[in-house]
Amino acid sequence: MTRPSISKDMGILVLDRTQYDDAYHLQKTLQIKRIADEIPDILIVTEHDPVVTLGSSADWDHLLRTDEDYELLGIEIFTTDRGGGVTYHGPGQIVLYPIFKLEAEERDLHLYLRKLEAIVLKLLAQYQIPATVYPGITGVFVGNRKIAQIGIRVKEWVTMHGLSFNIYPNLNHFRTIVPCGLSQYEVGSMAGELGYRPEWEKIVSQLLQSFELSFNRSPVLLDQSWLNNRCDYGEQFFRIKSPTLLPKITPSSSSLPS
Repeated sequence: MTRPSISKDMGILVLDRTQYDDAYHLQKTLQIKRIADEIPDILIVTEHDPVVTLGSSADWDHLLRTDEDYELLGIEIFTTDRGGGVTYHGPGQIVLYPIFKLEAEERDLHLYLRKLEAIVLKLLAQYQIPATVYPGITGVFVGNRKIAQIGIRVKEWVTMHGLSFNIYPNLNHFRTIVPCGLSQYEVGSMAGELGYRPEWEKIVSQLLQSFELSFNRSPVLLDQSWLNNRCDYGEQFFRIKSPTLLPKITPSSSSLPS
């Protein structure tokens, strides 16, 4: 089977750990610019400080601790405009936020969600982890353990929010909520399935390769100056991880606007 030609660039922003609220505002900024065609498609990759977020269909009763408990645990609480219920983000997760303009046959949100799931399924298969999806439930499971969460929002066919993938997060933090309202399921991690902690950067690199193939986009690493110049965010907000972590991706000195 012939590999399809690459039709679009995909700028990759691999950020050091971020606060959820900061990353949300960065997404909004990039989404507005993408709608206006001022920037190419962007994929943000990061991990968050501990936070519980409530999506558009969240039930506040699915927060199982008091405000004081969450404060003692160092977990912030945010309401957000993605779809879905209550979930947790924290260190040891990989969070991927595609700011993609969906065009032509891509304008099918069910297809878009299935592609995000398939990226995780493909990666887990590389590690012989028998993952699956269940009808009517968005996300990826290993048995009864949810290992990847998905929630999106789309405006003028430009996406934001996206996918969080449990590599080695603190699973006890998930036990302070009813994740995604699914009380009958547990939460798992890649480390829990493998019996060791996989390398965060290696998993990121493998996920980006799957994004390239699944979405027919050519990845280009973006640097600190691109982020500062295009979005007026200095290093006090976001720091780009070293590009040496992802050596197979084209550096940002090429065709993307600066």
